[in-house]
Amino acid sequence: STTTCGGNPRGALAIGRFCYIPVNASLEVWNVTNPQVPAFASSLAFGSNLTPVGITGGGRYVYFATNNGNAFFVVDISNPFAVSFSGSLAGWSNPSHCAWDGDKYVYVADGNGFAAVDVSNPAVPALASSLNLGATPSRCSVNGRYAYGNASGTLCQIDISNPTSMSLTSSVTNFAGAIAGMFCDGRYLYVCCGTPSSMAIVNTGAVDVPNVETGSLRSATGDFKTRLTTGDLYVRGSLVVEGNISAQGGTASLGA
Repeated sequence: STTTCGGNPRGALAIGRFCYIPVNASLEVWNVTNPQVPAFASSLAFGSNLTPVGITGGGRYVYFATNNGNAFFVVDISNPFAVSFSGSLAGWSNPSHCAWDGDKYVYVADGNGFAAVDVSNPAVPALASSLNLGATPSRCSVNGRYAYGNASGTLCQIDISNPTSMSLTSSVTNFAGAIAGMFCDGRYLYVCCGTPSSMAIVNTGAVDVPNVETGSLRSATGDFKTRLTTGDLYVRGSLVVEGNISAQGGTASLGA
C-alpha cells in the first residue's frame, strides 16, 4: 500500500505497530497494524522550516537532529497517539545522522565530527564526548562496542566501549565514491556510495555482545565478553567466556 505523508520525509523508523516519520517541521506517527491501510495516529511540531535527519531509537523514546536548526531532540513515544518532547540539546554544526546504541547513548555525525550523547536522562541529554574524524561525517551506525562513521570516502571504525573517551581503531579507504549510507547487521556492514553508485559489504570482524538478556538463547557458538543473563542457554559447539561462570542449579555437559 501507499500513503501520503508530510512534505520532504527524511527516513522512517518502525517500532511495534507504529511507524515514525520525520517530515518538514514535524514528526508524524502512523499506525501500521494493518499494513494495507496505514492510519495516521498523531504528529508533533518542532519548529518551522527545520529539516529532521537520522531518526533512531526504540522502547519509549526516539531521537533525531535537525541540520538547519542545529538541535538534537528526544521524543517520548510511550503514547503514540500523543507523542511529546522530552528534551533537547543545542550547539551542533549541521548534524546529518544519528544512531542509538540500544541503551544510554546516541551517536551523532555532524560538522564537528562524531559525538556521543548521553540520553540516560531523556529530559536533559548531555554531550559525553566527541571525536574528530578528519573530515565531516554524514552517516553513522552502531554495532556492539564499535560505531562506524564516514569521512567522505573513508569508513572509520570507532571504539565506543567508553563513550566518554572514544577512539578511532581502524579505517578503510578503497571505496568507489563518497559514502551515502550504511547499515550494520551482525558482523557485516553494508555501505552505499554515490558517484559512481555502488554498494560494498565490509566484514567488521567478530560480533561483540556487551549484554544479552533473554529467556533462552540458542547458538552454534557463544562468545561473551561481559555479562549474559538467560533462563536457558543452549550451545552446540563451544562456549568461550572471558571471566567466571556462575550457575544456580548446576551445569551439565553432553558429549566429551
